[in-house]
Amino acid sequence: MAAISSYASIDDGPYGSRSTEHEGLNFSNVRVVIGEPNRQIGEGIQGGLRDLGFRYITLAEKMSKVREAVSRGDVDLLICATEFADGSLCDLANAIRRNMIGRNPFIVVIALVKEATRSSILSVVNSGCDDVIPKPVTNKAMTERIMKLTRERKEFVVTADYVGPSRRGIERSDAQMRSTMTVPNPLHAKTCGTNSKELYQRDVSKAAKLIGQQYEAAAQPARQQPLKATAG
Repeated sequence: MAAISSYASIDDGPYGSRSTEHEGLNFSNVRVVIGEPNRQIGEGIQGGLRDLGFRYITLAEKMSKVREAVSRGDVDLLICATEFADGSLCDLANAIRRNMIGRNPFIVVIALVKEATRSSILSVVNSGCDDVIPKPVTNKAMTERIMKLTRERKEFVVTADYVGPSRRGIERSDAQMRSTMTVPNPLHAKTCGTNSKELYQRDVSKAAKLIGQQYEAAAQPARQQPLKATAG
């Protein structure tokens, strides 16, 4: 079944009477993509988001559709299953953080995992996602994660093989832990409305440039390591 897009205005249809604020935050201008191959699950998440005041929501049942939305720059918040028949969220998240796709390497990414095993959680964390929620997804869990990410998003860390939110307990070297920075948060920017679109995009460009410089600096020592001699 083809992916569908749903842009429900707060003034239109059956959702017109719903509040656009939750705990003082207005999510009505946040652009959300829900990547979920199971249409029923996706629509359930969509309903919960509408209750929070989100109105620009795209449902994507294929990874190709998720990638298209990211490439166009149509995403502030990506809520996505980890595995699709045509691709993986971890691969996409890694590309987003390295600024290889889309216009904003700092979009908020919440991964949905079918089985919360140590292996699956580590794969998500190491790809640069902001958070992970096990299925079945509850409205309570989703609300709590979104509110926390809006108000208290982690700083980003840059190492030779990783760009993304600080992975508490994984980075161990002092040098790695110093390479952290506060990055633009589209959820906070859109809900608080403190900056114009132009100023926000300028902040994104500056932060992306700095992240790129830090990544190159972190990767340089690894490239310069001499090759080990092999027995002839």
